[in-house]
Amino acid sequence: MEHGQTGNLVKWTVLAAFSAALAATAAGSACALASEHPAGQTLNAASNWPDGLMELVNCKERVYGYFVNFWDYFYFEGDTASLNAFLQKLGDIRHPQPVVTIHPGTGMAHKLAREETFQYDWSLSTLPEGTPVADRKTQTGLSLDVWLGDGISLDDLKVPLSIEVRSGGEIEQFVKEHKARNEGKPDAAQPTD
Repeated sequence: MEHGQTGNLVKWTVLAAFSAALAATAAGSACALASEHPAGQTLNAASNWPDGLMELVNCKERVYGYFVNFWDYFYFEGDTASLNAFLQKLGDIRHPQPVVTIHPGTGMAHKLAREETFQYDWSLSTLPEGTPVADRKTQTGLSLDVWLGDGISLDDLKVPLSIEVRSGGEIEQFVKEHKARNEGKPDAAQPTD
């Protein structure tokens, strides 16, 4: 092999090794770190959790939880009184304004391994401050989803003023679809001649 060809071969070998190392690094960072928070297991506060969150998620109503990378997800079962107590504690946490989204029906979720589903009444997701997310308009540090199923009564729900309340949009979507189906049709309740 001539000297010029050897030099090119070394350059290409170094470039290939660098590319392989870069690809391995990128693939490693794309993997998610995840684990479960089983019911009854006392959790210790993560270093990035706001004061009060550890006590909140260690309540007896927690039926399941897990984390994936920066996100923690917790699921709870209880009645309106236990949810109101939970909401009061959530409202006391000094963090960017928590958001409660209210949905009709019963909450259903999969466990982390996706093999088993379970029912819940409310869920809490947490995202540490300063974590980059794609859509900051819909993501907050503490997000609670409440399902108005068997155990939760909207009439008796007491949400502290420090918490923003939103609709899950399911009822609005139903109304919108209903109106779209009925556009141009006479009202069924009106007699036609």
